[in-house]
Amino acid sequence: MFDPTPIIIFAVVVPLVLTFGLLFWLRNNVFGMSKEKQALAQNLVATGSKARAKIVRVQPTGMIVNEINIQCLVDFQLEPLHGGAPFAGQKKMLINQTQMPRVGDVWPCWYNAADPTQFAVGMPDGASQEQIPVFREFGIPHPLDPSTAGAAGGSPSSGRVADLERLSAMRRDGTLTEAEFQAEKTRLMGS
Repeated sequence: MFDPTPIIIFAVVVPLVLTFGLLFWLRNNVFGMSKEKQALAQNLVATGSKARAKIVRVQPTGMIVNEINIQCLVDFQLEPLHGGAPFAGQKKMLINQTQMPRVGDVWPCWYNAADPTQFAVGMPDGASQEQIPVFREFGIPHPLDPSTAGAAGGSPSSGRVADLERLSAMRRDGTLTEAEFQAEKTRLMGS
């Protein structure tokens, strides 16, 4: 008599193993930095050379996570703080739509002088004042730094206009729904 138990076990176990393996791979490679990349970034911040990373291009890859985070290829022009020739670098990043960087934005950067392709950037968090001293150290205006408010782009209303234009463009290209646009517009106008 034929025993179907091994076939049933195989039919259940193999898809489960493949599913968990795929989820593990996605978690480490698509939805966040792997432990190795986190360790490299921490090491670069602790021991790397410093530069200002100016954004020269932001290109969405088409992947959206949780309907609000967009995976983008971000091209930087890195300018070492202690002299040396500027060089180009690129990062694949998962960015919240409401915090989408703009061409011309400048972030702190730490890089490996022996291998400049290894670098970490400090994306400004509009809600975190703990970043202000780091940005000051790099000579970069932070959105929450009252001492650089005028240098960061003029009056508060001019920054608000630019943000509204960015939100309108995101609504036009389908990145934001009408409801998300209205919510962000209300939040922006209230600040």
